[in-house]
Amino acid sequence: MEMDSIYNVLQNPSEDVYSTVNQPQGKRAGAQQGDPTLPVSAAGKASSYRRPALVLLILCCLLLAAIISLAVYHLKSPKEDQEKYIVQLRNVSLFYGQLETNNHNLTSQYSRLNETHSELQSNCSRLNTSLSECKQENEKLSLKSSILHKYCPLPLNGELFLCSLHFY
Repeated sequence: MEMDSIYNVLQNPSEDVYSTVNQPQGKRAGAQQGDPTLPVSAAGKASSYRRPALVLLILCCLLLAAIISLAVYHLKSPKEDQEKYIVQLRNVSLFYGQLETNNHNLTSQYSRLNETHSELQSNCSRLNTSLSECKQENEKLSLKSSILHKYCPLPLNGELFLCSLHFY
């Protein structure tokens, strides 16, 4: 019974409780001149925070879903990626082995080419020496031939005859 009377009193107040909400700040009972707070009803406070709280709750749920999906993706991918990396590592190892073999072959061929080059250079210098000797011999023979031709001319028809000059 007592409870009924309390609620009855609250539901049907004798005074107008919300009458001060719409009044300007200076006309309220007990209001101070420098009070910066605006009067807001209890129902107004609840409704003004309900919409931003709902938006923040939705954003938190979306972020949580994104974090969970990224975690699942990253937990799956290392196993798949690990197999790919192992295959790639084998291929790189084989390729590296081929490159080492090719490098060894090219190095041996290069050393053989250097040896052949040095042999060819020595042959070229010997041939140049022989050429200069042959040129000198040719000059001597040309000189002797011109002297011989001067004293013993050859017939034009190709017949041979003996020359009486003797060279000492």
